[in-house]
Amino acid sequence: MRKRDKNILFTPFLIQWHITERCNWNCLHCYRKRNSCVDLPLSDLKYILHQCLGLLEVLDVKDVRINIGGGEPFLREDIWDFIKILKKYKEIKLYIMTNGSLISKDVARTLSKIKTLKGVQVSMEGLKETNDKIRGKGSFEKIERAIRTLVKYNIFTRVSVTLTKLNLEEIEPLVSYLKELGVNNVGIRRFVPVGKGEILKKYMLSPLETRDFYLFREELMDKYCDKNFTISYGCEDGLLVQEVEKISKKRRKYLYYTNCAVLRRRALTILDNGDILLCRRLPIKIGNVFEKNLEEIFFFSTLAQKMSNWRNFLSYCEDCPFFSYCLGGARCIAYGFFKKIDAPDPQCWRLFTVLPNSGII
Repeated sequence: MRKRDKNILFTPFLIQWHITERCNWNCLHCYRKRNSCVDLPLSDLKYILHQCLGLLEVLDVKDVRINIGGGEPFLREDIWDFIKILKKYKEIKLYIMTNGSLISKDVARTLSKIKTLKGVQVSMEGLKETNDKIRGKGSFEKIERAIRTLVKYNIFTRVSVTLTKLNLEEIEPLVSYLKELGVNNVGIRRFVPVGKGEILKKYMLSPLETRDFYLFREELMDKYCDKNFTISYGCEDGLLVQEVEKISKKRRKYLYYTNCAVLRRRALTILDNGDILLCRRLPIKIGNVFEKNLEEIFFFSTLAQKMSNWRNFLSYCEDCPFFSYCLGGARCIAYGFFKKIDAPDPQCWRLFTVLPNSGII
């Protein structure tokens, strides 16, 4: 095999697999653009899984995670047949990403019996009024009901929150509320202006607001986190390393693993039609598994190599002492904002004090 770049870390490796593009909700900030779609048959999912297993064998990774998502994955009537196939591979940690609307007691009971299932993720964007403004009227109550049901069946439950100016002031009361519900983990992720979500671009935090929020999140971690509840870092949080001296010593080590998974080549996304992306939030197709083998796509796609080459945007960051840790920030946010894959992160407070004009790069 070719000599590996020192910045490439194939493990832990994440496969985010969107088994359907169909969804029963219409969230404002969704990455999706297509409304019409046809699900692949189960036989095709098996074919793709075979290719995934081949790639993982070549990568020789020991820590593998597959996130099953959509659209809304529980809209597929054969989802249980697919999960039955996946659970045979005990080395794969299985997670499910759902809007929660179809999580019934029967669904939760069945999920609780799957030994390889490590958790279920739902999303909530704020308290009731704010959440329903973004995810649809009545969605808050459905998500809350899903959370209570998952917790009742002792399923590790994670809530993802997309951070914008719309919900910035509600983060702490939301965190407190979710902890009371019995949620195990909360991930507060920066907003990515792609897909339908481009209409919310004006609600992105400025660079200085982003820094202030990151430091505030550290306070929330100190205040709320314990052995049963955590607030996690995300792969777009590498910018926080700039404030490393203000971070708790016990958490500093995690900062060095929060740089972009695209640049580390430790993830890929499979869409409902077999298209392959390096990241769901970076909507650039690098191949399709029905046209080329997944291993060939992952290693030899020209686009993939260009997107994961951190030297492409070194000119913006070459004087920064933190570049070797953050690697230029989040590729998904940079691309969504500037529409260029070699652009810098627009929320980096060493480069900008306010959000720049998207046409300057």
